[in-house]
Order: sequence, then structure tokens, then C-alpha cells
Amino acid sequence: MTTLLGPWTHGANTQRDLQGFYVGPAALRYDIDLEILRWFEIHLKGKNFGGFEEKEVVSYYSTGDFKWRKAGAWPPEEMHPKDFFLSSEEKTGRLSNSVGDEVSLSYRYDPYAPFPQLINPSDNDFLAPADYSQVEKREDVLVFSSEILEDPLTIAGSPEVSLFIDIDVPDTDFIVKLTDVDEEGRSFKLADGILRS
Repeated sequence: MTTLLGPWTHGANTQRDLQGFYVGPAALRYDIDLEILRWFEIHLKGKNFGGFEEKEVVSYYSTGDFKWRKAGAWPPEEMHPKDFFLSSEEKTGRLSNSVGDEVSLSYRYDPYAPFPQLINPSDNDFLAPADYSQVEKREDVLVFSSEILEDPLTIAGSPEVSLFIDIDVPDTDFIVKLTDVDEEGRSFKLADGILRS
């Protein structure tokens, strides 16, 4: 069985541009109907269709270099966890490979001025990338930026975040977004998560 992880919206396999984020010429798969047919044949009819592979293979698309890659598991076995740490320098958030001095940053949370979700969840495309560079200028948003990457960095799997927080209200929400900032300063969401505390 082949698991496909492509850079597509809910409509799947129809666009090379998602909300202004170009995913490259190889993003569209012209064999996707065959892969779907194979899946139905093996799982609904119990047949081995067209040399269908018994072992599971993950075929995933890398948006950084516009290439399809294969792995025997997800996340790929050759990927290794890498830790990044949040720190601050004069009210500027930093994301670095090493632990910095213990500092804290704060903001005022206002439930009547919520953080905007740029992709409408009712469109079924809420996982699509969107440019959050303007939203990041809000006073209730903390931004932690790394140095400009000199070498390619591949992220495959589900990023995890550990937050240490102190709040002075009964309820609040924490939204964490991992974004990729391009040469033009656009900050495209790659992954996000929400925690109600």
C-alpha cells in the first residue's frame, strides 16, 4: 500500500499554487487515479492489482526542492528530532539551536480581538499555507525567528512544542505556528496547533 502525502487542498492534486505559496511543477501526480484504484482493489476486493506492493510505502512531497520522496514509514526513519529553543533579546524573539538565558516575554490576551485564521475552516482547506506576515505585527503576537538558514532544512513529521506559561486570567488560548519566511518577507504557515488553558 502506498500512502501519498501531497501539497494539496481538499480538492487534491489540482493546483501548483496554494494561497500564493508555489509548490512546484512536480506537485501534481498524474498516477493518482491509479493509486486510488489500487487501494480500492486491495482493501475492498482483496485483490493484488497490477503488482501492488504488499509492504507500505510512504510517498511524500518536499516543497523545498519540489521532489517526491519515498520512505518505509512516517516520519521517515532517516529523520532525526532536532531541538530549537525560544529566547529573547531586547523584546525580540529568537529561535536558536542552543539554550539561551532564561527570559520571559508577555502579551495581553483579548478574547474580543482573537487571532485571525486566514484560511476559513469551513472551506476544508484550513491546512493550506497562508501568509501571516501582517498578522505577526499585532501586539498580542510573539514572534521567534531563527537566523537565515544557510543550508537546506527538511521537516518531515509533526513538530512538537513545549511551552512554559504563567497566566493571570481564568482562560486563555495559545496558538503556535511554524512558518517559513521567504526572501520577500512573507511568512507562510507550515504547521500549527492550538491549546486552550
